[in-house]
Amino acid sequence: MKTTKSKALLIEHRNEVGVGAKMFNVLGDEGINVAAFSACGRGPRVEFSLLVGERHDEAQRLLSDAGYAVAAEDVLVLEVPDVPGAMAGVLQQLAMADIDVDYAYGSSARDSFTLVVLKTADIEAAAAELAELEIAGGA
Repeated sequence: MKTTKSKALLIEHRNEVGVGAKMFNVLGDEGINVAAFSACGRGPRVEFSLLVGERHDEAQRLLSDAGYAVAAEDVLVLEVPDVPGAMAGVLQQLAMADIDVDYAYGSSARDSFTLVVLKTADIEAAAAELAELEIAGGA
């Protein structure tokens, strides 16, 4: 399975109408594409996790300058075959290696695979565990 180490930007902000639109405009105005994201609003606060690829340092600076509280953390980006049960195989492999997943989010908008962003305490171990994993029905 193809895995790539990357950085996710974590943004916490007051939960208000339009906060996401403003944040995405800051990045879009500078030509920074968001490959994947999650957002979770809980009461008065909202948390975003953004995958912006190689321009994460620039994106972090831009968002910080715009007043957002931004942190970066290591994540693993997986290309999981877009077939039933594929994520079960990924998570079982990590569980057998005693690797806990802090969070994950994904999108199956690709032709043959699902893009999954995964955060663990040990990115290196997770990448090594999944490097040889083959999912039935996957390319």
